[in-house]
Amino acid sequence: MDASTSSRTAGAESHAGPANLTELNDLYRGLAAVLPLPDLRTEAWHYGRPDRFLPGELQPATSAQLSARAQSVLELLQSEQKLTVLEFQADNLEFHLNRQAADGELMLVQRFTAADAFAGSPALQPWLGDLSQREPERLEAEALARLQQILLIHVPAVHRPDSALHLLVDMPADGQARFEQIVVNVESGSELELHLHIAGDDVAGQSLLHLGLDITLADNAGFRLVRYQHTGNGCDIRGMERQRLGRDARCSSVSLFSGGRHLRHDVATHLLGSGCESILRGLYRMSGRQTASIFSHQDHQVANAHSDLLFKGTLLDRSAASYLGQISVAPDAQGTDAYQSNRSLLLSPQARSSSSPQLEIEANDVRCSHGASVANVSAEELFYLETRGIDPETGRHLLISGFLAEVADLVPEGALREYVYGEMLGGRG
Repeated sequence: MDASTSSRTAGAESHAGPANLTELNDLYRGLAAVLPLPDLRTEAWHYGRPDRFLPGELQPATSAQLSARAQSVLELLQSEQKLTVLEFQADNLEFHLNRQAADGELMLVQRFTAADAFAGSPALQPWLGDLSQREPERLEAEALARLQQILLIHVPAVHRPDSALHLLVDMPADGQARFEQIVVNVESGSELELHLHIAGDDVAGQSLLHLGLDITLADNAGFRLVRYQHTGNGCDIRGMERQRLGRDARCSSVSLFSGGRHLRHDVATHLLGSGCESILRGLYRMSGRQTASIFSHQDHQVANAHSDLLFKGTLLDRSAASYLGQISVAPDAQGTDAYQSNRSLLLSPQARSSSSPQLEIEANDVRCSHGASVANVSAEELFYLETRGIDPETGRHLLISGFLAEVADLVPEGALREYVYGEMLGGRG
């Protein structure tokens, strides 16, 4: 990694920040107390409610028996013998299968709790440096003030683990909240594939999860992420994904959202090295009175980098979704190649969707485009399917699966793709 790229991706390694998680909690507790909630009138929260993601009277989560959905996912993964599976519990980290892959030279997995020192872990510094250089908004400050643990996944230079890493995160119990941070650091010439499974059952009250995912890719590093988020009624989730890419680094991120009650997902990719590439794909299937608020930022800081984003969603009943996407191109980022698209399909006259793609370009030799579309499925179209012997429920399932297939088919063939189409998109829960 050259010096300029290193300074951007690694942050300020000499930054005298918090020494451990307890000090980090204390630092952000004061900020959380004075920062206002996001303004509901802004496009970023068109249908969302930021107050739904505050812990209020919820208690800190503790490890408990896996939810039925999480247990089902674990059993599916255990049937695939070559996988490395980690269960990220509220107060523990449990290995299932192939622990050696995450316990040796190919990959380091380390858990930090209250008093564990940050100083001996340079792989944490890019994340800590990034925090020190920006002011968080209220919800992020709340999450950092209550952060319970940090999971570090570090791949040393010129290493490629033999199998994908699967990380299972279960929703907290009814009346509880989890605040977790995952930090991924892939060194030069290395690669990592991470499958993140977030699962939870219906609850009568509220189950809240704040989950941060910070990704740093050094020069010529590669990273592939697939996120499966399948939760029940009463589950509220705020996710934040941040990427920092060095020279010729390659990052692919696929996010699949189904179920839950309120969803907020932020993804920001910072292209900091020439020749790097970020591909972002996502889908959301909403029903009932579920809401989804999605924000993306493709931040081009250097020349000759590429980013491409596509999010697609289907909305039934009285569900609502909003998308705000930004592409920014710095003056020195000549030769930028950036694309952004959001498409929604409404399967009910009461469903709502809004989309606001935005460009901020300060260079003159770029290729940038954005687009948004909202389509409605009419009663006549469903009636046509009925005349072909297809009942309305099956017809809606076919329309949803067909519309979202462009993203769903990015999941590897086999049991996981069957799970996506059957459980996540099939409407069973």
